[in-house]
Amino acid sequence: MTDAVLVAGAVGAWLLFAGPLLQAAFELRGETDHQRAVERRPDRGGSVSAWWWLLPPVAIWRHRRLRQQFRKRALAQMSEDELRQALSFSNMATAWLLVAGGALLIALKETWEAGEAFAVPGAVRWVLILVLAAAAFLHAAVRMTSAGKLLLHGAPGGGRRGALRAEAGTAAPPARDDRG
Repeated sequence: MTDAVLVAGAVGAWLLFAGPLLQAAFELRGETDHQRAVERRPDRGGSVSAWWWLLPPVAIWRHRRLRQQFRKRALAQMSEDELRQALSFSNMATAWLLVAGGALLIALKETWEAGEAFAVPGAVRWVLILVLAAAAFLHAAVRMTSAGKLLLHGAPGGGRRGALRAEAGTAAPPARDDRG
């Protein structure tokens, strides 16, 4: 029974890591989508000439300066609601990444203790930890990719909303007749 509890603790800790990691990825995608919408606005500013990359420190400095100028202009163009939304996305993603980081440390501890109990060599434990962490990141990447494809390509029944309905397994609402 003790062995089962050790394994359950390790598995649970890895799930506690994977969940917040996935949520942070979704929050960051929302922030990225919002940033793309802001970047589509006019007055994007210039870009660093490729010639500056012959002097990388100068090119990096110029790129950073242009990015800061663009950010100032973009923030000035954003409404208060857009700014609030952008900050909310960023804060939520940061919070979820902190939770995932703490869960990763717990998963590391639980996996290490379970490995000790089963007399698994240290090198094998490290490999197992790396594989499980990679699996969590891969899971988040696959989920993000499949969600992105669903939203991009849609599904029968009406573009983005139809795609979301298809994922949820619900039918499209009946068409409205506005002819009176």
